[in-house]
Amino acid sequence: MIRNYLKIALRRLIRQFSYTAINVIGLSAGIASFLLIMMYIQYHFSFDKHIPDIGSWHRVVQIQMAQGVGEQHVAVNMGPLSETLLEELPEVVDAARVMDWGARPVRVGDSFFSQENVVWTDPSAFRLFGIRLLMGNVEDALKDPKSVVLSETVAKKYFGELEKALGQNLEFNNETGYVVTGIMEDQPQNAHLLLDMLVSYESALISYPWLRDWGSNSMPVYIKLSEGANFEDVTVKLNEGLNRYYTENAFSQPPRMYLQPVSDIHLHSGHIKFQINHKQGDYRMVLVFIVIAILIIVIACINFINLAIARSVKRAKEVGVRKVLGANRINLIYQFLGESIIITFLSIILALILVEVSLPEFNRLLDTELSIQFASNLLFNGGLFLLWVLISFMSGIYPAFFMSRYQAVDVLKGSRGQASGIGGWLSRALVVFQFSVAIILIFVVVVTNRQINYVLKKDLGYNYTQVLGVFLQGGNQSQKAALLKPALQQIAGIQSVAAASFINGVAGNQSTIAVDDTTNTRLMVRFGYVDEDFFPLMEIPFVSGRNFSKDFPNDETQSVILNQAAVNYFGWEEPIGMRFRPFGMDTINKRTVIGVISDYHYYSVHHKIEPAAWIISPNNYYTMCVRYSADDAKTVVPLIEEEWNKLFPNIPFEH
Repeated sequence: MIRNYLKIALRRLIRQFSYTAINVIGLSAGIASFLLIMMYIQYHFSFDKHIPDIGSWHRVVQIQMAQGVGEQHVAVNMGPLSETLLEELPEVVDAARVMDWGARPVRVGDSFFSQENVVWTDPSAFRLFGIRLLMGNVEDALKDPKSVVLSETVAKKYFGELEKALGQNLEFNNETGYVVTGIMEDQPQNAHLLLDMLVSYESALISYPWLRDWGSNSMPVYIKLSEGANFEDVTVKLNEGLNRYYTENAFSQPPRMYLQPVSDIHLHSGHIKFQINHKQGDYRMVLVFIVIAILIIVIACINFINLAIARSVKRAKEVGVRKVLGANRINLIYQFLGESIIITFLSIILALILVEVSLPEFNRLLDTELSIQFASNLLFNGGLFLLWVLISFMSGIYPAFFMSRYQAVDVLKGSRGQASGIGGWLSRALVVFQFSVAIILIFVVVVTNRQINYVLKKDLGYNYTQVLGVFLQGGNQSQKAALLKPALQQIAGIQSVAAASFINGVAGNQSTIAVDDTTNTRLMVRFGYVDEDFFPLMEIPFVSGRNFSKDFPNDETQSVILNQAAVNYFGWEEPIGMRFRPFGMDTINKRTVIGVISDYHYYSVHHKIEPAAWIISPNNYYTMCVRYSADDAKTVVPLIEEEWNKLFPNIPFEH
């Protein structure tokens, strides 16, 4: 019986090809848009789902009151924190420190690699992230200093075969003695923290002994709570217990702390600074996308319904004849639903083709790696089947009941009776709703487009066009900068070269400057390390004073440049010549303000410009900024790489 209904429905749809094509194309466009958005939403909700017992793990977040900045939430903590919490809070049953080491130049024998996603961490990271070792022992792999665990992919890249990797020596920044003690499975990419290489935390303590201090806010700390532990009670104990360890250095008052569930890190961390959060999402935007996806599919279904009702005049006689020949209302409903099922099925097939074709560009625009995987993504398969059923029912049920109400006598006389009035009223209501939603969506698109254009065209306060950054890897920063800068200045097409901590001129650290010991003369600033050519290269204007200069040899040790935001906080009418301590409680070294630059957006335009200070510090030059002419854009990078390889043949070129 069902087969017969489907055959009749299919035959009719083929005869009415234009009507079928319009429905299929319209519905498939809506379904394709819906699927793309839902795949994007599923991608964001999938982050960190590989972590076992994720509900028990939390990240410790500080709330700091920073002068000139206000209240700020930061995801970095003190080195001794994890050990202290394990000792003093019975509710804390496990803890892990994870400190980003950034991209590292790695030497393996006579080969050199640039390795990303390298972290210092504790052995407990295996339990936190559910890492399984293919080779090596979980208990010992990160126990000793200079122990290294590689991902399967990295191990094969370095050594060809996993069996050859264990026990091999690695060299970081010309420092030897690192030993491969384990090979882990490749970790998922949909994680807030990417892990390709783990280095024992004991190694970091050797290189940076100050990590043992309570003033070392440098790393995320994760803790695991015991089953049944009261979240609020642990937070209170956390703050009360740590006050006695706090040593006042960079803040006017001790920071408060709270626990953030690891499951919330990806989508609920927009307010947190100094965090490792790979492809950070925004829960509010995800909700907006969910609403948009639902509205799109509803509009597509309404369009289907309206087209079916519009054709009811032509199908009225068909209904009348079928009823005269013995068809009852249920038979007609089955037939119309059958047509809806077939049209929806064809639309889904076409929608999947559209999605597959659109995914490369969609991934490029949104920086994702989405793909249709029928074999492994059971949620997608189940959702697709449910979508087929819902759309078939939503789109077909009303036309089926509407047209099956026609009375045979009324239709054959040329009148459709009362049903037409009801159908006309509902049809008009659906059209009004459809157009209202469409107008709202168009308005949202226009506003969003204008906001994006505003951000793209906003004056950032500096000119970064035709500027690239060459990363100075491998240690000996001052020596590398001194060798590379004059070499690059000789390349045709390069207009100017400057050394800096990063291409935006600001390092990742934040510290306090202090005029004296009173609270109101302290200011939390972002520090930048630049040479005398950085501000001219970036076309950052000076409000007052002068730039760093080789004509003033003492600039490296005694001078500082502030931005306008820092000067405004102090309320200085004449900042030039003012002196202060640049690093918190340093009571010996003072620097003199020699210049003030206008504020520029060294970070996102979504955040206010914070106070910042710049000094000359060659040991902190990690980027060589290069401005090149537009005519030489295609040739300048190969020439820079060639010069790099001459000077540093053992270090990979990165820009």
